[in-house]
Amino acid sequence: MPDSNAAALIGLALTAAGFAFGLYQYRMNSEQANLTRQRERALAASDQTKEFFEDVDVRFVMRLLDYGNAQFWKEDTLKGRTFDIRDPPTALAVHWKLEPTEEIEKKTFTDQNLAVRSAFDNFLLWLERIEHLIRYDVIGTIGFGELFSYWLVLLGEIPQPR
Repeated sequence: MPDSNAAALIGLALTAAGFAFGLYQYRMNSEQANLTRQRERALAASDQTKEFFEDVDVRFVMRLLDYGNAQFWKEDTLKGRTFDIRDPPTALAVHWKLEPTEEIEKKTFTDQNLAVRSAFDNFLLWLERIEHLIRYDVIGTIGFGELFSYWLVLLGEIPQPR
């Protein structure tokens, strides 16, 4: 009888040790998987940010918002032409809501307006893409706010004190 108690105790100890080792291994694997996910998210965020700032339309819109004028470099017909900050309101107006007048019809779809509208569309699509990455926790909201706060103020998303 004493031998069977000792064997049961040894079996219990080995089972407990195996269980403890399994829990330890599970925890280590979970931490490693979390670190890997964090690295992948950081790389994805870095790639998206790099692509965002390298986009010709994004750079055009950011320069236009920041300096009040910018040279357009995308389409051959308008390449090198300087656009003024006063151009976007006409280009970005909701055309189907405007009263049909001869003056508006002449100005509505110029090449310059279409270029500005296209650049702003692309810029806003990029911002929606980044918002999607924030929603799914690929990019943190704090990091985004720090990186884009200047532009968010220019776009009116963050109210200015004055």
